[in-house]
Amino acid sequence: KLSDDDLIAAVWLMVLRQTFSVPQERVVALRQQGLSWGDIVAVLQIAAGANTAPDHVLARWRQEKDWAKVREQFGVSPDWLPPGRSTSSTDVPKGHGKGHGKGHAKKQ
Repeated sequence: KLSDDDLIAAVWLMVLRQTFSVPQERVVALRQQGLSWGDIVAVLQIAAGANTAPDHVLARWRQEKDWAKVREQFGVSPDWLPPGRSTSSTDVPKGHGKGHGKGHAKKQ
């Protein structure tokens, strides 16, 4: 049986591997360095957006301790995602087949 922490780690590992195409070992190594999951997301996001190694991003963050400044230095927007991982409203499926929209019942 998995503990809550193990389950959370497994989900984060899966999401980060799929989103940023990084090996699980790389994510585990970042956790072992004491980074929070949020910090790992920032490292991987900036590294992917700037096409640089996560270690370069991490070294800059250790100097700055401010993700906004690090993102600015690498020229990566906070909402940047790897290609094919867009969150724009045009990518969201319209409707789910379980209602009539806007919370109103269909008039007859």
